[in-house]
Amino acid sequence: MYLARGAVAVLAESSALRVVHVISTPTGTGGAEQTLSQLISFGDEQGWEQLVLNPFALDPEDSDVRRMCSAARYEGFRCRSWQGLPRLRTWLAGRLAGFRPEIVHAHLFHASVLLATLRRPPGARLVLSHHHGDHFLATGRPGHELVDRVVGRRFDQVVACSQAMEDYLLYRHHYASSRVSHVYNGWRGDPLPRAAPSSRNVICVARLCPQKNHRLLLEAIARVRARVPDVRLQIVGDGECAPALRAYARELGLQESVEFLGRIDDVWPLLAGARVFALTSTYEPLGIAALEAMAAGLPVIAAAVGGLREIVDPGITGFLVAPLDTRELALRLEQVLVDDELAASMGVRARDRARRFHANRTACGYAQIYEQLLARHDR
Repeated sequence: MYLARGAVAVLAESSALRVVHVISTPTGTGGAEQTLSQLISFGDEQGWEQLVLNPFALDPEDSDVRRMCSAARYEGFRCRSWQGLPRLRTWLAGRLAGFRPEIVHAHLFHASVLLATLRRPPGARLVLSHHHGDHFLATGRPGHELVDRVVGRRFDQVVACSQAMEDYLLYRHHYASSRVSHVYNGWRGDPLPRAAPSSRNVICVARLCPQKNHRLLLEAIARVRARVPDVRLQIVGDGECAPALRAYARELGLQESVEFLGRIDDVWPLLAGARVFALTSTYEPLGIAALEAMAAGLPVIAAAVGGLREIVDPGITGFLVAPLDTRELALRLEQVLVDDELAASMGVRARDRARRFHANRTACGYAQIYEQLLARHDR
């Protein structure tokens, strides 16, 4: 296992470390939940005492977060309206007081806002993982962005999921540089050997929501099909845009060229059978799905936004294209689809680069932050 510099002291001395993770996930999973799961596994190996609290669970007794974090004690609370907030605050404050944590680690916006309204547990250090980055700026919600900025100041350390998001916190939120850092969210799993290189499958793994901009990808595939008639697009994921995207695919005449596969827990077999991965997000704090594709040996063609610019080396591991540019996206897809040698060489280099973003590094990076906060408190 990779160990971040400085994390060795944590492993050697903090076997009794008490950590509470607070995450606001009603249902489903994403990068924040995957990172939390890796931290729980890492902490379990070190003998830490850990508690996961999900204050906005859709079903307190049954959730994806509970299954992903089975190595830790888990408790959920159902709160679906503002009238339930007083009871929710009392519940969370009581759990924190009873557990007596040394580290309280918040994940996602609503969890951070809720924690910011509570009295700090005695002796606890507060950490916020800023997984959402510039989400509120990108979606035109200045009120939420203001709340996000104010809330972050209550935490001892705010950790961005990429360098781009760290810069956002420094220059948009104006946080002190000593209180901001970045730890890349990492991929985990077991990539499979690649299938025959003759595949013309383009794959996209992403929630079907406006942020991911699947319409642009569908339009690009319609262009590509003129030169590569056997191209096939596999869309993995579900979300509120699913009906509209299916209708748009029919409108473009892509019924035989596009598969909507829904949510799939194990994407490695699909990645192994694909030729190239595409992600056309309008904004993206990092992009774990792109990292998984690279780990599977796929070139990645992605919009040049957010953390994706730190993942993809243009011309080496894939291509970055201008956001909303259908023509450039189609040209780059076609380039990889028709050139076997280019696709193979990019895939090899992508797999090598993905090793730098493995989830083990993520966990060790956070362990180092915990160590620094504990040492600062002791001084």
